[in-house]
Order: sequence, then C-alpha cells, then structure tokens
Amino acid sequence: MMNKLIISIVFLMASASSFCQDDQRGQALQELRKTISLYQQATLMSFDVKYRYASGKNPLTYMDSLSGSFRLDGSKFWYSLDETEMLFNGEYVVAVYKDDRIIYLSRPSQDMVFQRPVALIDSLLDNPAISYAINYTGKTKEIIVDFPTGERYKQIRYLIDKRSGLINKMTQLVKSSELYDPEIAVQTAQESEAAYSIVETIFSNYANKRFDAGFFRADRYFIKEGSDYIAASPYRSYKVFLGSSNL
Repeated sequence: MMNKLIISIVFLMASASSFCQDDQRGQALQELRKTISLYQQATLMSFDVKYRYASGKNPLTYMDSLSGSFRLDGSKFWYSLDETEMLFNGEYVVAVYKDDRIIYLSRPSQDMVFQRPVALIDSLLDNPAISYAINYTGKTKEIIVDFPTGERYKQIRYLIDKRSGLINKMTQLVKSSELYDPEIAVQTAQESEAAYSIVETIFSNYANKRFDAGFFRADRYFIKEGSDYIAASPYRSYKVFLGSSNL
C-alpha cells in the first residue's frame, strides 16, 4: 500500500486552459500556477515529506506512514522514500531498491509516468466539472479542488504558506482501491467502490543550495565498463538491470 502513497506528492497540478468566469475558480487556479512555478523553476531546492494514511471512516487514526526527502533543480529531481531512491537527470532514470539490492536503469521516455514532485496533468484537471475554491486564513491560503462523482479523487486540499508560496500540507480524499498494488488488488475487490481513504502529505525543511548540481550525476550509482553497467560505490553489491534498449 505504501508504495502508492507517492501519488500524493505527484498531484501538484494546473491546466493552462482551465480559467472560466467563476472568480473563485480563476483565483484558485492562478494561485496554484504561482506555486507550481516555484517548484518547476527551483534551483537546488530540497525539502522533506511525510505521508500519512487513514481510512475515510476513521480519519483520526493513521494506519500507515512514510517519510522521505526530495531534491529539485529545474527539470531534474531526486527522492528517497523508505528503501527506495529515484533519480531523474534528463539523461537517465535511476531507481534504487535497497531491500532487493537492485539498481534499475533506463532512459527517459515520453510514455513513462515519472513520479515527479510537480507534474502537469492536464487530462485530469482540464474538466469543467472540477470545482475550485480558495480560503485565506492567517499566514496560509487553502486551495480546495473538488472532483466530480466517479473520479479516483474526491477532493484535494493544498495548504500554502502565503509568504513563501510553497506547500505546507496536501490532503487527498482518494478511492481506497488506488492505494493498493496490483498484486494485492484482490483485497480491493472486497471493498466498496464508494470507499475513500485520506492521504496526507506534510512538507517541511525547505532549503536552497544546500547541495550542488553534481548530486544529480548518474555515476553516483553506476559506471559503464565497455558495454556493461556496474554498480558504483557504495552500491557494489547491487545488481544493475537495464530497462531500455538504447543504453
């Protein structure tokens, strides 16, 4: 289940064609665009995240949690969550699975869905049935996105710091079936289609330029010897698997 909690950081999104006559909708989307641009244009930004999961029937009792950290530099990103690391530097996608001692290496592909901290998903948000609202309270602003009946998401709430424009917390009400991995999907068949879960993501410790651009070098994970790819130190005992034919 926790493998899919990464989805709660992916959905920082906006549609360029989503403005309409409604002032609340237009204002909320404008504020989302401002926030998204801060992440997209970030230079050597780092922050920590904590995911918490609860049943919609018992929202005050957290059933699971996961902590990690992210680093961004323009279109490049890296994250570490539990026993998994992922690097995307424009040339390579490197996934490290520490439990299995595996490095999975591939080239970026337009068909791949990268688990980026910020993603534009126009196909989801470019929908007039989606409603937006914005509230201002003290030092924060809250943007509320409500989805039409039948969507995988029922609601997403963004709590944004007014001064920095960055997200403090994101709360999603998502279909419970979306949180299960395919191999245990049989469990979801026993759940009602109407069952929703709460996924809360807390962002903290934002910082800039506490690392250098060399952090995104793929040779931190592997080296190439002839046509072979060998795990680099400190991953010498790891097996490298190739996921692309053009490596």
